[in-house]
Amino acid sequence: MSLRLFKNKKRLIKFAVFIVFVVIIAGIAAKLNAPAKGVVNQHPKAQSKPRLVAAQSAPSTQQTAYYELNLPAGFAVVPSAAPPNGILAVQSLTKQLAIGKLVIAIAVKPLPDGGAQADSAYQLRIVHPERYTFTTKTIKGDTVSIANDSQSAGVVAFWPHQGKLATISLTMGFEGPPGDGNADELEQLQTILSAWQWR
Repeated sequence: MSLRLFKNKKRLIKFAVFIVFVVIIAGIAAKLNAPAKGVVNQHPKAQSKPRLVAAQSAPSTQQTAYYELNLPAGFAVVPSAAPPNGILAVQSLTKQLAIGKLVIAIAVKPLPDGGAQADSAYQLRIVHPERYTFTTKTIKGDTVSIANDSQSAGVVAFWPHQGKLATISLTMGFEGPPGDGNADELEQLQTILSAWQWR
């Protein structure tokens, strides 16, 4: 009788240990599958962006009635609709990245009275010096103003020429402050400006 009782106790202990083990494993699995909890960071630190990777497309020449672009390999043209009223020409380009892509938006419009500084897109940026830093470059005899966005991966060039204004915007679609000061975007903008020829 005592031997049977001893065997039953032994089985009961093994069963209890097995149940405890199953409960522990179930608890660990529940924690791993539970939604993450945390605090949203209201002051994000600068993050690194994916580096540009050259695509395999061949060099190309893009022409409109107002400019010509002799683009190096890696740029692709995105079909666009007819320009809206007040805009002479629009064009969109992309360049493949390691993750995602660089998007280039070009618009040519009549130069407003007062020059590029009177353009609404320029004004939108100049009134926010805490966000946009302006620099100027002389490109092919013209003064080009470049607005660099410190809060996202984006730069815009304003290029006035003989009664016309080209705005060339480059964005990478990266949220948050750029850790590299938009070095990639500025480098690619320089490629576009060098490839540009007014007609």
